[in-house]
Amino acid sequence: MTNTCINCKTKLVGPYCYHCGEKIVTEKDFTLKILLEQTVDVFTHIDSKIFTAIKFLFTKPGKLSEDYVAGLRKPFMKPFQIFILSNILFFLLLLNVDIFRIPSSDLFNETSINGYNIAKIVEQKIIETNKTKNEIALIYDLKSAIVAKTYVITFIPLLSLVFALLFIRKKLQIGKHIVFSTHLFSFFILIPILWLPIFLFLPELHFDKIYFIRIPLLIIWALYLGIAIKRFYKSTWFYTIVSTLISIAAFVIFIETYRSLISLYSLLSIH
Repeated sequence: MTNTCINCKTKLVGPYCYHCGEKIVTEKDFTLKILLEQTVDVFTHIDSKIFTAIKFLFTKPGKLSEDYVAGLRKPFMKPFQIFILSNILFFLLLLNVDIFRIPSSDLFNETSINGYNIAKIVEQKIIETNKTKNEIALIYDLKSAIVAKTYVITFIPLLSLVFALLFIRKKLQIGKHIVFSTHLFSFFILIPILWLPIFLFLPELHFDKIYFIRIPLLIIWALYLGIAIKRFYKSTWFYTIVSTLISIAAFVIFIETYRSLISLYSLLSIH
């Protein structure tokens, strides 16, 4: 034991440093019993936080953001931890669900995207790589799936900007909008898992063609978004409805733009 914290040199009062939160190490911490207890605690603590976070995320729209901003953080995972978990679950369980990219079966039938002639680009890639159209399609699908996953985090600052503008009179720090957007987007990523059995039994289906899934998904998203906005921003019901409609319109534009750009970039970068 020393009189100052070994990490931040703050004067010690009790077994924990009040400045950096580190526990003061003693010889007892290295006994086999303590090490085993710490190992078990790590796994059980993480599991409980994951369960609590997912439960709140699905059943109480906006509650996680409200509690996090208010300072109630210990029972829950951090916003970006939830986002990373959602990302992992989505791309593990729903790898072939084409929300954030255009599959080759659709893209190669498009006339043009953002002024680029798709047929000419595909022909050029066939000549450059000396591969068949089917081989180019396979390379594209793999590449676009990876690229779409890599840059999906860009939705969070874009959504944050939308909410910052919609609720500019609230004069909230941008970080609070980011927390709200992170939880919101995490929920959006996890919703399609509800339709997982359909995709498991019918893997050839493309998400953007299945309207009996897309329409309920949009309805759930709209209701969830409205409740979350009402709870987090404490707005009137009229302004909640207006801001929800504007947010949904902006989000749809973001997704369609993202899908086009990701798909075009993935195709052009094939070598």
